[in-house]
Amino acid sequence: MLSHRLLIPLLGLVLVALSPSLLYSQPLLDALKQGDRKKALALITKKKTDVNERDAEGLTPLIVATVAGDSVMVVRLLEKGAKVDMQSSNGMSALMAACYHKHETLVGFLLEKGASVHLRDNAGRTALHVASYHENANSVSLLLDAGSEIEATDFKGNTALLIACANRHLNVQAELLNRGANANYRDPQGRTALMLLAVKGEDEMMRVLLQFKADVNVRDFTGKSALAYANDGRCKLCVELLERAGAQ
Repeated sequence: MLSHRLLIPLLGLVLVALSPSLLYSQPLLDALKQGDRKKALALITKKKTDVNERDAEGLTPLIVATVAGDSVMVVRLLEKGAKVDMQSSNGMSALMAACYHKHETLVGFLLEKGASVHLRDNAGRTALHVASYHENANSVSLLLDAGSEIEATDFKGNTALLIACANRHLNVQAELLNRGANANYRDPQGRTALMLLAVKGEDEMMRVLLQFKADVNVRDFTGKSALAYANDGRCKLCVELLERAGAQ
C-alpha cells in the first residue's frame, strides 16, 4: 500500500496530466482577463509572447480584448500578428464578440482589418445573426455593407429577420427590410415573421412588415395563418390590422 508521502506527489502528476494548461502559463490572456492593459501591452512587445494563445475555452487575446471593448488593445494585438478570424471552442470570433457586446466601433474596425462576415459559430450563427439578436442595428448595417448574406440561416433555420422579429427588435427589422430581407421567409415550421409578431401582439412591427408586402394569408405547415396567431395572442389591434390588409 502506498504511503501518504508517495501518494501526494503521484496525485499531482495525475492532475497535471489531466490539465495541460497547468504545464504552461498564459500571462497575456491572464493580464487581459484581469483588465491589466499596461501589463498586456508590455507583454506583447516581447518576442516570446504568443498573441494567438488560447485558453481552455479557445478564447484568444483578441477575442478577450474585443469583449472588453478595449480598442487600444485590439489595435496593438492586430499589429503584433493576432489572427483576426480565430474562433473559440464554441465558434465565436472577435467580430461576433463585438456584435454581441454592441461595440460598433470595433465591428467597423475588425471589418476593415479583414474579419470574415461568413464565419459561423457552433449554432450556425453568423455575425449578422448575433447583431440581430442583440438589437445592434448599426452593426447590422456595417455587416451588410461588408457582404453579409442577408438570408443566411442558422442551424435552426432562422434568418436575421426572423430573429429580429422574434425578439421584437424594431430598428433591426427596419434595417433588414430596407436592405432587401425577404418579408415572407419561412422557418422550418413554415412560420413567417408576420406570424411571430402576431402572436406577440407587436402591431407596430406588423405594420412595417405589411409595408414590405408580407403575405397575410400564407399558412404555416400546420395550417395556421397570421390571423390565427393574432387570435391566439389575443391582440385585437393585430386582428384588425390583418383583416384590413385582406386576411381571411
